[in-house]
Amino acid sequence: MKGKEYILAVDDDHLIHTIVQKTLKETGYEIVCCTTGKEAIDLIKQREPTLLLLDYQLPDMLGSAVIKILKIKGLVPPFLVMTSMENLEISVEMMQLGALDYLVKGNQNFIKLIHPTVKRILRHIYIEEEMNREKEMAQKYLDIVGVILLVLDAEQRITLLNKEGYSILGYKEGELTGKNWFDACLPNAIKNEVIRVFEQLMNGKGTLAEEYENVVLTKTGEEKIVHWKNTAIRGKEGEIISVLSSGLDVTEKRKAEKQLLHQVESEKLISEISALFLNIEINEKDSINIINNSLKRLSAFFNASRCYLLCLNEDKSKFVHKAEWCSQYIDQKVNKIKEISVDDLPYLKGDEIKRLHKELDLIDIPIYVLNSLQGLLCVETITKKLWEENDIRTLQVIGEIIMGALMIERIEHDKKMMEIKAFSTSKLATLGEVATGVAHEINQPLTYISCFFQNLEIELMEGNELDRENMSKKVIEGNRQVGRIITIINHLRTFGREEIPKKRVSIKTIIDNSLLLIGERIRLKNITLNIDTSKNSSDEITGNANQLEQVFINLFQNAIDSFTQKKERPEITLNLRSDMDKNLLIIEFSDNGCGMAKDTCEKIFEPFFTTKEVGKGTGLGLSIVYGIIHEHGGTITCNSTINEGTTFTITFPYSPPP
Repeated sequence: MKGKEYILAVDDDHLIHTIVQKTLKETGYEIVCCTTGKEAIDLIKQREPTLLLLDYQLPDMLGSAVIKILKIKGLVPPFLVMTSMENLEISVEMMQLGALDYLVKGNQNFIKLIHPTVKRILRHIYIEEEMNREKEMAQKYLDIVGVILLVLDAEQRITLLNKEGYSILGYKEGELTGKNWFDACLPNAIKNEVIRVFEQLMNGKGTLAEEYENVVLTKTGEEKIVHWKNTAIRGKEGEIISVLSSGLDVTEKRKAEKQLLHQVESEKLISEISALFLNIEINEKDSINIINNSLKRLSAFFNASRCYLLCLNEDKSKFVHKAEWCSQYIDQKVNKIKEISVDDLPYLKGDEIKRLHKELDLIDIPIYVLNSLQGLLCVETITKKLWEENDIRTLQVIGEIIMGALMIERIEHDKKMMEIKAFSTSKLATLGEVATGVAHEINQPLTYISCFFQNLEIELMEGNELDRENMSKKVIEGNRQVGRIITIINHLRTFGREEIPKKRVSIKTIIDNSLLLIGERIRLKNITLNIDTSKNSSDEITGNANQLEQVFINLFQNAIDSFTQKKERPEITLNLRSDMDKNLLIIEFSDNGCGMAKDTCEKIFEPFFTTKEVGKGTGLGLSIVYGIIHEHGGTITCNSTINEGTTFTITFPYSPPP
């Protein structure tokens, strides 16, 4: 036999040893016998038996003492007591210590009873071990489930909580067992109502909610939102005796949904306020009415008590009160504000904008139009508010819309100005992103030229005779490197110009010029670039070279960004081909990056839509790309698969030859 599978008989009567060994032989267990309590304890220390047959009266100690010593050591096996005579007190004492049964040795039926009694106990032990194994296995299943599993009894006590539940709630395993769930894990704001509903359910007067969400408290007091699914556990009479619940922690999901909803509502607010100014010929009276209406909507959105607009005067030395909306429940203190000196607001000097990531009851948003400070949009709340980055951006955009309405006579002109600003902002962002690559591109020839002059200086200082042929080669190479720098700098100057008239341009040349600015960044990211122009007969169209270059730089940048989570063999592929029957030049721009979902593809050309983290994308790049391509009479479509990549297909009409 292996492991524990033996029976230990402890008795100082060798006749009992013989009876036990012969009677229990057919059980299949090894039978081990000893005569003293000390021998029994030593044997059990070495190997715990499946069953202990223990005489109550041993030469060195009582059987009860043996059990007590084993309890201290945590080694008590299942045991059966053997006594020399029937004694109720001995039987009660040993049963209280955990004896499974007892046999009287002096009884004439001892030999007949020992085998069935032991067999019954061994069967009991086997069933109990199997049940424990099943219980352990069931607990393992509960612990690997990625949700909270909770059982509450009728007294609101926790009778089961799995490993995931303890992890989410921040407690050690077992720490909450037997505790009142509502007292330990529910915030005071909802506790009483939830207890009332639970008590009604247990009294048979309520209906179990199969699904619901509520806030729970962790050990540190942090609030988490849990989505619960519930089922009732019923007794023999059909009464509810406990409730089993599975809970999914949806805290981060709900936060993300709330932020997304807030972003959507912000964009809707921007659209609504923009619509107030559409197709209206602005005059002083109309503009103030429209602006006041806009401030009212803005106040409702941010739950503000007051919104007001301050505009810079002509010499830009003071902010003058221009328009306001005020709740009827508070005094209109803004009327007392006649003007504010620019010097009173030092954080507005230059191009700096105060960082507003703290709780304030009054916030002043600088309003810039075409990179020039024009005024302040001020929002006041009765209680302090945590102003998020998206809130600041929304206020800035709305402030620009309102201020634009005051600066121009017609909204169409204002719309055009804002498009110019958006394009300029995107171009500046592009220059910023490619700056590292351009600097590296320029640094290489500068390093060569610097080394050349340092070597020349050393040769002259040491009076060495110069190798004219070698020096001539180095001068030629130096001039070539200078020409390389001039080419890059001249192209940067061209790219930075606002307007370039349309003319016949080569798409291949446009791509090459784009790579002057973005190519080094592609190389530094170890991205393989494949460009195939073999399938097109002509690549010339009529267009604005500067704008078309912006298209390809934006596409290259998006492709580079798609490799943030995909590092193995990144590739960008660009194919040019002709469809002479339709007079079209077709460009397929592909990457094998992270890809996008279908619903994301449908939105990527919308203004302000971005899949990038806050602060890492304006949501204008592809919107501007779409506008430029359509302005050139072309089309752009997107096809993408998550984890496989994205392909943009662009078409342009060919330019007829001169």
